[in-house]
Amino acid sequence: MLDPKERVINLAFTGYGPQHFLREMQTGLFDAVIGPKPRLFVFLTVPWHAERTSCRASWVVDAPRYAIEDGNVSFKGACYEGAALKLQQFLWNSAAYHLVFDPDRQKASHDDIELYIRIVLAAVDLAKAKYGVQTLIPFLHSTDGYLLGTGFTNESIMQRLREGGADVVDVSLIKEEAGGAQIAIPGDGHPTPLANRLRAEMLRAYIAQHMAYVLLAAAPAPPN
Repeated sequence: MLDPKERVINLAFTGYGPQHFLREMQTGLFDAVIGPKPRLFVFLTVPWHAERTSCRASWVVDAPRYAIEDGNVSFKGACYEGAALKLQQFLWNSAAYHLVFDPDRQKASHDDIELYIRIVLAAVDLAKAKYGVQTLIPFLHSTDGYLLGTGFTNESIMQRLREGGADVVDVSLIKEEAGGAQIAIPGDGHPTPLANRLRAEMLRAYIAQHMAYVLLAAAPAPPN
């Protein structure tokens, strides 16, 4: 949707979360691909990413693990290592474990959401400090009661991210915005091609209006 001269790189991977975004920048994993002069980072997120940053999801056993220490986000290794990793792999292969414990594991606490927000903001800060770029966050609302009892709402999370220096765009969709068409794949939950295109249009419009300086044909960025 942008000028063909724009270079857009997709570094996403299935099942990744904010902790991967942060750790990849800390280690410079994709620095050679990104190049010396990136102009914008885009990271889509949704509150239930807290299931990933808190290491509750079964598919993040070897994902980066972070904790809040002295008010800062600190890297602690992988979600599970050694004997803990073997135990988790054994439990997650147990149907009884999923039947009894999964409902509780999928419930977010206040601390889970706080850690999730802090990890996203740590990534936003690092993007500025290391790469000199702003981070644009397309934000999807959690609509399944996931935030109940956490002390957070979709709106309060977006506000925290904005206050932390991110550009946040609410890209939640309702069927009316899609002309009544499907915006999620039935039985799967992931967005349809139409939903992806509608959200891409939202991002393009936001960039053109608020961040035009990142585009090649636009004027230089305003001074800080």
